[in-house]
Amino acid sequence: MLGSASASTGPSIDSVYFLGNPPLDDDVLLSGTGLEPGASVYGLSRVLVGNGVASNLRSHGYLDATVEVLWPAWDSTTYTVGIDVRSGRRSLLGDVEISGAEIMDNDAIRALLEISRGEALSPADTLGFRRALRAAYNTRGRIRADISFELRDFDIPGPDSVPGTRTLVCRIVEGPRFVLGDVTVSGLESVRQVVVSREISLQPGDSLNADELRESLGRIYTLRLFNDVRYRYYPREDEAVMDIEVAVHERPYHTIDLATGYISPASVFWGGYWKHPNIWGNNQRLTVGSTWTHYFSSGQEGDLVEPSLSYEEPWFLSSRWTGKLTAVYTYLQRSFQEERSYGAGLSFSRLLLPDLRLNCGYSIDRTRFESTSGDTVVILPWTTTGSLNASLVNDTRSPVLDPVRGRWLMLGGKLSGGLLGGLDFYRLETEARYFFPVNDHLVLAARVGAGTVQSYNGLVSIPPTDRFYLGGAGTVRGYSYYDLGPHDSEGNPLGGNTMLLGNFEARFRVWRFIGVTAFLDSGGIWNDLEEVSPNDAGLGTGLGIRVSTPFSPVRFDYGFAPTWRDGFKRGKFYFAIGQTF
Repeated sequence: MLGSASASTGPSIDSVYFLGNPPLDDDVLLSGTGLEPGASVYGLSRVLVGNGVASNLRSHGYLDATVEVLWPAWDSTTYTVGIDVRSGRRSLLGDVEISGAEIMDNDAIRALLEISRGEALSPADTLGFRRALRAAYNTRGRIRADISFELRDFDIPGPDSVPGTRTLVCRIVEGPRFVLGDVTVSGLESVRQVVVSREISLQPGDSLNADELRESLGRIYTLRLFNDVRYRYYPREDEAVMDIEVAVHERPYHTIDLATGYISPASVFWGGYWKHPNIWGNNQRLTVGSTWTHYFSSGQEGDLVEPSLSYEEPWFLSSRWTGKLTAVYTYLQRSFQEERSYGAGLSFSRLLLPDLRLNCGYSIDRTRFESTSGDTVVILPWTTTGSLNASLVNDTRSPVLDPVRGRWLMLGGKLSGGLLGGLDFYRLETEARYFFPVNDHLVLAARVGAGTVQSYNGLVSIPPTDRFYLGGAGTVRGYSYYDLGPHDSEGNPLGGNTMLLGNFEARFRVWRFIGVTAFLDSGGIWNDLEEVSPNDAGLGTGLGIRVSTPFSPVRFDYGFAPTWRDGFKRGKFYFAIGQTF
């Protein structure tokens, strides 16, 4: 019997007891029912509790279980609930008999059942078996296959106290093999039909695969050209052929994106981009715009302006590759640092696997920069540099803007100079992000990153935009923006050639759209690999508030560096849109 308790207001359950010597613990039997001492009587019912207990028994193999709930009368002075459990004999999987299968091997069908002979059999097992078998037939065009199950009586009679094996009979009526016929697209106004049809991976004559069609539907949505996309099916008379109409509704896709905010308490940014994802009716994308960052901290005043223009061609040369041509200009003017550069690049991208993307490209830039530190001035005259770059990205995050599970892995590199001309250096960078849901309210998130940029043909001054920087709201909280790493004689951040970064967050949802986060950040910037030392790294910790919105979380963080003297007094507040990583 479960102990008694009382609720502060309203009638509540005083105690719960079981009859019939049930085979499972009380907590297991009541899981998900909401029935417990102190629970409000108004939120429960005899039927719901009985169904919940019976479901818990069946999930452990007691398929013939019956449950009767003895519910107290409304005028009772005490609310005591009795539950009479007749579990029956526990069912274990015996043989799996299959009939009607012709295009699939029986052993291959049995392999779709996730449990083995002798293991407890539950309704969830047969449901999963049916779904897997249905999917297997769908891939073969047997979209009208009929699948039914029968569970025979125990193979050997015995008492309820002794589990027994039962034979599972699977009957299949495969039906005809349907193939894809004609594909038409309706609802188009300015988009060409090929933009839609090329996203459908099936070709006329292929087996009608429902899973492939669903994936194709998702790809059509990601074109960002349509508000609504759906299939309409038209089977041909006297033929196992299915014609498909793709009905779409175009959206107003010309957009202007405007953004503003602050990167740190000492810098703000503005941005504006005009985007057209269908300039010639073939999903070619044109983007024009610029960002502007203004630094206003004492001694580090200045601006960073980066206008750009890009043209993107999907299905480059009728292949799965996406080509992108970009022109950029960089204007960096600060009291201690100046850079001018302009250039162009051609890049290509392709999904190698559903979650794995390859990016590669070539760029050519003409750069000039100047750094001032006290009486020392470093000047790189106008230099033209060619670069090759490549990266692999594995992304399984869900959802992307506020992940609760999955990972994001990146490995990238850049090679400049040499036969390509200009500054001779290479840059390597890698990063891994993991998200672990502990329960419905708690998510653990971790990020590690590392990078290095080095010359390979004598001493080369690395341009400021190719160096690494840490410190601030997006990397190591508790420090000012870009405050970690080498500084000049006046305390201005110079960036470095080697970077290590680690972050850990515990994200807890408190109430609806409000959450709190505890974080620990660490990282360091060094000029050379030989200088890497934990003694020179920064450590930051603190707490934050998260406010979920339909677009992205809004975060307020307070971080301080416990390695500092009077760390709490020198802590910093941060405000930003989106998670830290």
